[in-house]
Amino acid sequence: MKDGDYFYYTKTEEGNQYKAHCRKPILAKDFQLKVDSTKENVECGPEEVYLDENKLADGKDFCMVGTVEVSPNHSLVAWGVDCNGAEEYTIQVKDLKTGEMIENALTDKACEEVAWANDNKTLYYIVQDATKRPYKCFRHTIGEKEAKVVFEEPNELFEVTLERSKSGAYLYLKVHSAETIEIISIDANDIEKEAKPVVPRKHGVRYEIADRNGIAYMVTNEDAPNGKLLRFKLADGYASAVEEIAHDPSVKICKAVCYSTFVSLYMRKEGLGAVQVHLVGDDGKLGDVVALPTDGQAVYCLRAKWMEFNSPILRYGLQSAAIPEITYDFNVATKERAKKKQFPVLGGFNEKDYTVERQWATAGDGTKVPISIVYRTDKKVKNGEKDANGNIGNPLYLYGYGSYEISIDTYFNSRIVSLLDRGIVYAIAHPRGGGEMGRLWYLDGKYLKKKNSFTDFIDCGKHLIAEGWTTADRIIIEGRSAGGLLMGAVLNMSGSDICTAAIAGVPFVDVCTTMLDESIPLTVQEYEEWGNPNEKEYYDYMLSYSPVDCVSQKVNYPKIFVSAGLNDPRVGYWEPAKWVARLRDAGAKDVIFKCEMGSGHFSKSGRFDILKEKAYEMAFAVDVLGAGK
Repeated sequence: MKDGDYFYYTKTEEGNQYKAHCRKPILAKDFQLKVDSTKENVECGPEEVYLDENKLADGKDFCMVGTVEVSPNHSLVAWGVDCNGAEEYTIQVKDLKTGEMIENALTDKACEEVAWANDNKTLYYIVQDATKRPYKCFRHTIGEKEAKVVFEEPNELFEVTLERSKSGAYLYLKVHSAETIEIISIDANDIEKEAKPVVPRKHGVRYEIADRNGIAYMVTNEDAPNGKLLRFKLADGYASAVEEIAHDPSVKICKAVCYSTFVSLYMRKEGLGAVQVHLVGDDGKLGDVVALPTDGQAVYCLRAKWMEFNSPILRYGLQSAAIPEITYDFNVATKERAKKKQFPVLGGFNEKDYTVERQWATAGDGTKVPISIVYRTDKKVKNGEKDANGNIGNPLYLYGYGSYEISIDTYFNSRIVSLLDRGIVYAIAHPRGGGEMGRLWYLDGKYLKKKNSFTDFIDCGKHLIAEGWTTADRIIIEGRSAGGLLMGAVLNMSGSDICTAAIAGVPFVDVCTTMLDESIPLTVQEYEEWGNPNEKEYYDYMLSYSPVDCVSQKVNYPKIFVSAGLNDPRVGYWEPAKWVARLRDAGAKDVIFKCEMGSGHFSKSGRFDILKEKAYEMAFAVDVLGAGK
């Protein structure tokens, strides 16, 4: 991508676990970016590798690099690095002119985000409290000994994240809980200017902000559960806001991203993500929608990618569960488009060999729940027929999450191709509690409605059986983290009636005990997701589904593979360990427990190590589904 007078990119070389961050200076005079411009066909200087993650990881079992931010004048670069999976980042700064490290350990309790002010010497970062809550923003001016506190959030329900606006005019501190968002604006051109909220905090109101040429575009849920888009001059304040796009109960507006000549909107409709683009004039008013070519895919994922603020081009990726992501550059004004690359898949992969479908299961209360399905076309068997291994029906892998308003989209996943080629159908259930169908979908699967997530998932499994896709003894189910809670609850409710095996990755399964302990990470912030168990109504409800507390000798549990990470700050390893012990005490015969001793919530960090970890789960799945021949 072009940024200033450079092309920036990352590369992962054969044999390396991690990527290298590189750039090439643009030497061409009066260069104007076009859709077909690349670092190969534009006159550039030699490649500079300004950060090699492989060198950072040398000698370490774990290495996760957070946000990598180059200063506005391209002379410094800052990043954070976590070396054990505990999500505590050490901030480092490097001089790109000399190649020397300026700061080797600015702080070792930071979050992954860093952002530069426009003076090219002041760096902003967030630190964590004793419970790992991101709560305080510092600014550090290179060459000075002491960092200064910019903002501190005392309310334990809220955490703070940081980003630099695409325009470069502001830094935004996002102070948020599950129910409420307040954004604090910092003038990137005047570090001494007081930071202040764009709109003061109001319980239940969430908003996102983007800016261009002094005009703010705000997506807010105030009186609009799925969001509406407002526009106002920052100098005049929120009181002058006018509505650009009204609330639509069938379409969720997630956020706006501003460029100098157009605005892109991230949206969701009928369970799918979308990007809507508008050209804008000097007054900031949105013009007509500029349609992005999507090549007629029935089930696709569309996502915009980073380009500099002054770019006339929108870069976006198009993919489905069967089609590896294709990246395009699209000139919003001229409608010109150029294909930049497609994600490579080894092993003779041919996207035409696979089919993607969507199904809708009917929940017990009549709600229609979407299911995304992908399979190898020539391996799918009809209802009642045998597969290549002599088993009735299709072996089926059913994944689910259903929490935090997170949408599990049907991105292409090269790791499951081996499963598809063995005749395994891969499906994703999208239960309430997730964000696939909008804000109300999420609200209908949290607090005292959390069990909707579990019953939706079970109903998806029953639908796939009833429609002839598979049989209960040929289904394996998987969920991770809060999706592990989903697995635990589903197994307690249905046991082997819905599946022959389950995979629970770093599962949040000891709900009541964890939520009663305010000294551990995330507990208080999670009150607005699950409820506060210090209130009897919520405690009783949590207790009625908490997997550890609901394990029963009356349930016929299937085979279960459980994983944990010793340094996991989100789900302590003792939770899945305790659950496994309870399951075994209750008579569950085939429960495998694997605790990774050198990582955290997201398993290993190196790309080969990640594949090795995933191979354990895939081998388990292939074996229990009888698809190993």
